[in-house]
Amino acid sequence: MPESFPGPPAVRNSARERLERGELSLGFGVRTARSVEIAKAMKTAGFDWLFLDLEHSAMSIETASQIAIAALDAGIAPIVRVPKGEYSLATRLLDNGALGIVLPHVDTADEAREAAQRLRYPPQGHRGVFSSMPHYDYRAVKVDQMTADLNAANLIIVMLETPAAIDNADANRGCRRHRRAAHRHQRPVHRDGGPGRPGACENIGGLPPHGGGVPAPRQMGRHGRRL
Repeated sequence: MPESFPGPPAVRNSARERLERGELSLGFGVRTARSVEIAKAMKTAGFDWLFLDLEHSAMSIETASQIAIAALDAGIAPIVRVPKGEYSLATRLLDNGALGIVLPHVDTADEAREAAQRLRYPPQGHRGVFSSMPHYDYRAVKVDQMTADLNAANLIIVMLETPAAIDNADANRGCRRHRRAAHRHQRPVHRDGGPGRPGACENIGGLPPHGGGVPAPRQMGRHGRRL
């Protein structure tokens, strides 16, 4: 038995690091892949993060966790979208390999603030503490180090999907300054404020409308492009 063990690995989120430097961060959406090879393949292809979609796919939490852990080893950040308001699912994913959560249908600053509080450890939030994390190769880590590292590494993203959310964007931005809670993801929204009108989407925040061409990555603006 060795006399000493190496220290825990550093937890890094390449997607968040690039965004904080003001650089483009490219992700790859995963909905139908079920095996862990997707993590290494997309890292080799040059992507910074995987977008594991548990909102619109049949992917299980077990499959998402396995892919997320493989992504940690491959050096590509696993980011998971969960259905609206499913914080218990989100924290289980963060406990089991994810390095970030995408929350859809966030319309107000209060909802963004709640996301920050539920998905971050104290003192920034009130997420429950769990030991034996895959982020540290299941090694023992002091609680204060673990919570500080993961608060700094995790990327929490709120999606602005309605006219009301766009109108409240300035308040959401203030919440981000206060809590460092979330990056924003804007998407074309229905003019009637909700689903049910196929083809009736507005071009919000400079995003290309449905059917339009997507600008070259380096020409993209910062807001609405981060996911």
